[in-house]
Amino acid sequence: MDQKKKKFYKILGMNLFSFREQAGLSIPQLAKKINLQPTTYQTYEHGTIRLPADIMLELALLYDISLNSFFVGTSDKLPSDTPPSVFPVLEKQLDNAISSIQKKLDDLKEFNQTFSDYKK
Repeated sequence: MDQKKKKFYKILGMNLFSFREQAGLSIPQLAKKINLQPTTYQTYEHGTIRLPADIMLELALLYDISLNSFFVGTSDKLPSDTPPSVFPVLEKQLDNAISSIQKKLDDLKEFNQTFSDYKK
């Protein structure tokens, strides 16, 4: 990973830490809420591995914040040295996460319908 990307993930990790602390959660508590191992979540906060879009979405829902908040923290804009090449990657990851969530919702609706039919 090049230096600009390392810096980007380090900033993202600091924002993850900040939101978790504001929510009053420990790493093990948060990891349990989003079905991760605590050590995996900790690597996201340290910025040592990439944060998958589906995990980012779960965290945004948990904290009731926009996805943009992970990138800007409390400021209004991204750091000036954020690599532009990161944005298309994030957009694709978010699209994939949204598609995955939509499929899960569709599966759940189908299950609910099957279960309702079974109860009759």
